[in-house]
Amino acid sequence: MRYEVGQVVFLLNSTDLKIIPVRIDEETIRRRSTGEEINYKLMLPTKSRDIVNLSDLEVEIFTSTADLRKYMIENAVRMIDSLIERSERVARVFSKGIEEDMREEEDVVQS
Repeated sequence: MRYEVGQVVFLLNSTDLKIIPVRIDEETIRRRSTGEEINYKLMLPTKSRDIVNLSDLEVEIFTSTADLRKYMIENAVRMIDSLIERSERVARVFSKGIEEDMREEEDVVQS
């Protein structure tokens, strides 16, 4: 995706679910016989206005908070659905009374 210098975008760090607004500070385009490479430098909202390379970050980037919100809600729904599906599998094992199948499932409750 292409961004404009001066544009504010939103970074989502999936590890700790932090949202960081940043400004595109620089765009570098390299054209080679093998293709084009575009790199961006971002200005962080720190006191010293640190500059970092987008390529150095492991984040999802969004151009609007509406898109960010939609992405986060979809991820939350997928996680909830996965947890429910897993507990339904365990519940089926309980209702059938098949102890062998229970060994195949991972522990639901950690002690």
